[in-house]
Amino acid sequence: MSRKRILLVVEGKKQEVSLFRALFACYRLDLEYEIVPYGTNIYELYERMFADGAQDDLTLLGVLKERAPAEDRWLFDQNYSDVLLVFDYEPQDNRFSPERLAEMQRYFNESTDNGKLYVNYPMVEACKHFRKMPDGDFLNRAVALEDVFRYKAIVAAESKYQNFEREFKRSDVDAIIALTALKALQICGESLEGNNAAFYNDVDHEAVLRAQNKRLKSEGKIWVLGTCLLFILEYSANMVDIAQFTSEKGQALI
Repeated sequence: MSRKRILLVVEGKKQEVSLFRALFACYRLDLEYEIVPYGTNIYELYERMFADGAQDDLTLLGVLKERAPAEDRWLFDQNYSDVLLVFDYEPQDNRFSPERLAEMQRYFNESTDNGKLYVNYPMVEACKHFRKMPDGDFLNRAVALEDVFRYKAIVAAESKYQNFEREFKRSDVDAIIALTALKALQICGESLEGNNAAFYNDVDHEAVLRAQNKRLKSEGKIWVLGTCLLFILEYSANMVDIAQFTSEKGQALI
C-alpha cells in the first residue's frame, strides 16, 4: 500500500498550520503532507471557482496554481492521494451565503476526488475552545453572531489551550476529538444510543452545515465546532475510540 500524500489548503498562515502540525505529531501519522495557506477566506475561493457556474471547467489545483507565487507553483503539479480544504464559517463576512457554502460543501465532499471541505464554526479557534479537560459543557457551547467579531479574544480568555503545538497532548486531544464528533452528530440530530464505533467516525458535513445555518437564522447563534479535527477519525477509524467516552445510552462521559 503506497504512503498517503496529502495537500492541505488552509485559510490562514498560523493557526491552521500549527494545528495540523500538532495533530500529525500527536498521532504520528504515516503520511507526507504539504500545507498551503490560501491567505483569504472561503467566499473568495467560491468567487474564483463557482461564481460563473463553470466549476466543471476548473480544478482546485489549477485555481491554486494560478494565484500562487511562482516559486510555489510546483506544489500544484504533484500527485496527491487526498486534498483537504480547511476554512472558517465566518458569518460576519459581507459575502456570507448559506447557499454558496452548501454548494461548496456538496462539491468538496471527497478527499480523493475534488477535495474535502472542513468548515470550522465560527473559525479555527473553535478547535481549542475548551475550558478544561474533561469539558462536557462544550457539547452545548455556542457563540452569538454579534460576538463572532471578538471570538478570538473570547477563546484566548476562556481556553485551557493557547498554543496547539506546545499544549496539545495525546490524551487531551483524544477527548477533544471525541467531544467534537459527539457534538457534530448531536447537531445533526443523530441518536447516539447503541451505536458502534464506525458510526462515530461518519459525520455528515452537509447536515452539520444545514443545522448551523438553521440555528443562525432562527436564533442568531452558532454551535462552536472545529470540524477539521474529524480528519483524524476519517484517516483511521481506530485512531480514537469514541465509544469509551459514551455511556450505553449514548450520553457523553467527558
